Amino acid sequence: MKQLVFQETREATWVRYENIVNELKRGRLLPKQFSSDEFLSLYKQLNRDLSIAKTRGYSQMLVNRLNRLVSLGHKVLPGYHFFSPSVVWRFLSEDFPVAVRDAKAPILVALAFFCLPLFMIVAMLSFDANVIYELVPASTLRLFEQMYDPAAERWGSGRSSDSEFVMFGYYIQNNIGIAVSTFALGVAAGLWPLLVLFLNGLLIGIVAFYITHIGYGEFFWSFVVTHGALETPALIIAAGSGLILGYAVVAPGRKSRRQALLDESRKAFTLIFGAITMLLLAAFIEAFWSSSPAVDAGIKYAVGGLLWILVFLYFVTVGRRES
Repeated sequence: MKQLVFQETREATWVRYENIVNELKRGRLLPKQFSSDEFLSLYKQLNRDLSIAKTRGYSQMLVNRLNRLVSLGHKVLPGYHFFSPSVVWRFLSEDFPVAVRDAKAPILVALAFFCLPLFMIVAMLSFDANVIYELVPASTLRLFEQMYDPAAERWGSGRSSDSEFVMFGYYIQNNIGIAVSTFALGVAAGLWPLLVLFLNGLLIGIVAFYITHIGYGEFFWSFVVTHGALETPALIIAAGSGLILGYAVVAPGRKSRRQALLDESRKAFTLIFGAITMLLLAAFIEAFWSSSPAVDAGIKYAVGGLLWILVFLYFVTVGRRES
């Protein structure tokens, strides 16, 4: 499409968007004729138009204009009512799953750095289980035993006196802390997210093998199967968002590192917000469902298996039209 035709086709949309942004800049509430859905839809369209203009080599004047409009919208977004039901629904039903599919390369790299050490340590311990006593202190192994002891009041915490609400807060702090650190420190050439995934893969492999080896496997696997369907993909997605930032720093292309980081941060923020949402749900399940001995292991396996399938289908199919 030639630039002139492109401009004529999109001009009405740009003017409409600019009018809404000007209303927001003046501190006014959105007029009734400006719906929240329309504003976000126009903002997304404008970002696409900017990307098209750059890709097709349209004039610098047009690119600068679209850049200015995007920047204007970006400045008013922090004050926008993001947590309205329609905005949250749009994020979960379109933005997040589409962003995950678009970022499949860094996410697959993150997945490899998690799975390879896990499978390698399990294979090594399967060959010689005694190696585990050289790798892990005896006090740590005893802690693992306490966490999944069949006689424990609550599994997974190692502290039977803690209430579900206390553990809910602990899981949120621990898991989201890891996710945010892999995202924020991804600017260090992406090394920190890869290191975190590698170490977590090793640790999970060691725990899974040892607990299964001493005969507590049913209690361990029934504990992790449900919340793991959300927690594991979320941590990998969070690390993938950090890799996006790291790659922007290492290989900015023709852009400055600052500009490349700014451009890629939009994708990365979508991923990390979605990952945090998944971790909140995982923490709730882990505290109130996974750790409860009152729920039969067979039920946990069934629910967990169903949740793994639903998570897979969510990322493969939801928002496909937008993608």
